[in-house]
Amino acid sequence: NYPEYIAPWALTPHNIILSIWVDAGLIGVIGFIIVCLGVFRHIPRSSIWYAVFVSILLLGMVDTPILKNDLGAFFWMIVGGSTVWFTKKETV
Repeated sequence: NYPEYIAPWALTPHNIILSIWVDAGLIGVIGFIIVCLGVFRHIPRSSIWYAVFVSILLLGMVDTPILKNDLGAFFWMIVGGSTVWFTKKETV
């Protein structure tokens, strides 16, 4: 039980890792970290998508942008697009 003066402002965690931990538990945090590491492995460092991905994650240290509608959809499009676009295609 938080004091009355804190309760209206402390409704959700203001960190993406803590928010995922509260929503999905330790398995969700581990899965999110694995997905982020996979994206870091696929996107070239000189790409604009790398800068956008890093900036969304840095914003996630003080807010939960991935769980909001606009940046959440954009974040997961970057994740999916990087997996499809930047993965090296094997030739047969």
